[in-house]
Amino acid sequence: MTSAFLTRQQLAERMGTTPGVASAILAEKGVLPVNFGRGRGRGVRWYAQAVDMAMRQMHDEAQVKNPPKKIQPPRVSAYDPFAGKTARQIYEELTLGHPVQ
Repeated sequence: MTSAFLTRQQLAERMGTTPGVASAILAEKGVLPVNFGRGRGRGVRWYAQAVDMAMRQMHDEAQVKNPPKKIQPPRVSAYDPFAGKTARQIYEELTLGHPVQ
């Protein structure tokens, strides 16, 4: 069974970053730690479910901001002399109908 509150190190492992960066990101999202006071096994702790909700919110926001881009085919220039012609037509046009050795 996991603890309901996370230490700095557990928080950093869960978010995949350093303890300072993880606590700063959560502070921006409004998730602040609970202070259990001074002493061994005490200190600041973050509620695990609040951390998970903030991480889910960050993920959802990123998906809305960066939708997958649709790949568009390259545009054909109106001045392209080879557009819409077969290889044989281009060959005949370049050789003016005369066979090349």
